[in-house]
Amino acid sequence: MNRILTRYDILVKNEVEQMNLDFILNSTEKRVIYGTVWDDNLKDPKRVPEALVQVFKAGKNYQEDPLDIKLIGYVITDNSGDFIVGPFDLGTMVIFKIFKFWGNNNFDDEYGEGSFQTSGEHMKIITEEL
Repeated sequence: MNRILTRYDILVKNEVEQMNLDFILNSTEKRVIYGTVWDDNLKDPKRVPEALVQVFKAGKNYQEDPLDIKLIGYVITDNSGDFIVGPFDLGTMVIFKIFKFWGNNNFDDEYGEGSFQTSGEHMKIITEEL
């Protein structure tokens, strides 16, 4: 059996009100990361909705230069602070940068970084079989 991701292209037409579909998910060696973003209140932590989770992949020189990373995508956490990213090949080094826009419109600097809170910088993808 080929270990590939499955793609389905579905054209939604006006002639039908409901489409009942079944899907077959091929097995794969790729992995996804599911996570939750929490605020930094250690006594009473709260989930953070609408946080920006930037996803980076380590470059060839990452071990010597931790700044050798490439942005490969991003997600926004849902109302529960949850997110999911992937799929990733086994052994891939994935780096997260997580920001929360507080909506204070403080754009004194070029990028408005005063409006973001930064949290966890690095996270490895789990590559061992469960």
